[in-house]
Amino acid sequence: MNTRFYYLDYGSQATIAVELHYSLATLRAEGVEPSQITIATDRPELYHGTDYGIIDLRTKLKAYLGDTGYQHRVKPSLILDMLRTNQENIVLLDTDTYFKPGFLKEVQSALEQGMGMNFFIRRDPYPGFGPFETMLPSGQHYHYDQTNSVMYNSGLLAIRPDQDFIVADAIGLIDALWSGPLKKFDIEQFALTEAFRIHKVTITPVSQTVHHYHSRWTRRYMHWRLNLGAPISFSAPKVRRPNITVNKALVRLYRAKYFIENLFRGNVRTALRDLKILPKILDK
Repeated sequence: MNTRFYYLDYGSQATIAVELHYSLATLRAEGVEPSQITIATDRPELYHGTDYGIIDLRTKLKAYLGDTGYQHRVKPSLILDMLRTNQENIVLLDTDTYFKPGFLKEVQSALEQGMGMNFFIRRDPYPGFGPFETMLPSGQHYHYDQTNSVMYNSGLLAIRPDQDFIVADAIGLIDALWSGPLKKFDIEQFALTEAFRIHKVTITPVSQTVHHYHSRWTRRYMHWRLNLGAPISFSAPKVRRPNITVNKALVRLYRAKYFIENLFRGNVRTALRDLKILPKILDK
C-alpha cells in the first residue's frame, strides 16, 4: 500500500517554515519524492511552484479545531480526513524533526506491526487524574487507568487506513477531556495513544532514525543553527543528510552563550528567567 508523508504548517510562528525546510531535505535524502509529500498549511503561497501536495488549511481549520478550539486537535483531524479521502498509509511528521538512514524501513516495520509513534513518554501520564470515563464514537467504553494508561510522543504518527475509526475515537476522547476535567496541551498525543491501546493495536516507537528536537533549549539551539544558513527556498529544495550536530554538550554551550549575550545587552532579568534562576530568587 502507498504511504504518504504529511506536515502541518499553520499559525504565526515563522520558525516552523525554517524547521520544515530542513526536515524536508533530510526526508528527501531517504528517497521520499516530493509527489509523496503533502503540506497542510494556512499560507499555501509559501509553497507555490513546488512539487509537494498542498492542502489549504484555511478552508478546513475551523472543522479540524472543532468546538474545543484546541490547537493540537488539528493533527488527528487531518489524519482522519486524509485516511478516509485517500485510502493510503499516513505518516504525519512534526516540523522539528530530521531523519537518518533506515527511516523508511523503521516506519514500514511499525505499520506492519500496528502503528507507529515517536517514543514512549510515561505510564500514568496525569498522576492524580480521575476517575474519568466516557463513551467513544465507536461505542468503545473508555476509562482512565492509572496502571495501564500510557502516553507516547506524537512527533511522528504512522497510521493505516483500516485504523480510521480508532483515530475518530481519539478525537472523541480529546473532546471529552477538553470539555471536562483535563485541559492539557499534550492531550492529543495522550488520546491517540490511549485510543490505539484500548483497541489492542501494537504501538511501535519510531525513534532510532528520527531526531525530534522538541525540548525547549535544543529547539532554540537548532533555530540558531538553521538561521545561520542561507535564506530558505521551497521552490529550490535541497536533498541532504542531517548536517547539524546536536548533543547535550553543544546545547549547554549554547545556553551559556545565550546567558552571556543577554547579560552584556543588559537583559539580566531575561537571562536569569531563561536559566530558571529568577524564580528561585523571587521565592526567597
